[in-house]
Amino acid sequence: MEILKGKTVLITGGTGALGHVVAERFIQNGANVVTSYLFEDELKRLEESFKKNVTVIRADVSEEEDVAALFHQAMKKFNRVDILINIVGGFLPKTNIKDVATKDWDHMMNMNLKSVFLCSREFLQSLGKVTYGRIISMAAMPAIKPSAGKGPYAVSKIG
Repeated sequence: MEILKGKTVLITGGTGALGHVVAERFIQNGANVVTSYLFEDELKRLEESFKKNVTVIRADVSEEEDVAALFHQAMKKFNRVDILINIVGGFLPKTNIKDVATKDWDHMMNMNLKSVFLCSREFLQSLGKVTYGRIISMAAMPAIKPSAGKGPYAVSKIG
């Protein structure tokens, strides 16, 4: 797509299974791609071609200071971020809401919902007077069709 050539895309969770595919598509269409990661093992599973074409920055996107630093580094390298894609997320395996500890609930909400807020806010603040900007936030099937054992994940993704 010609419209993506030269645009800078920031993908939260671009080192994961879905994020990796999304990043590859943007690269194929000529975009600059920046992605966050949190754990070193996320980097180990990436092939070398991906690492060469993507700017990878460590950030906990549920932490305000990390989000600010992530955007600052992306802006420093590319002078702008045109597209934000919120993909990062995680879930509690087979957990019913009645059995969820408050700390686990908070973790789900921070990872899957607070991160979207923090990154979207930072993105909008970084736009300034730029007239082009897009935010794409990925949900998950349990957000559309909740099922037993996925309550906290479904609630956080619906948000």
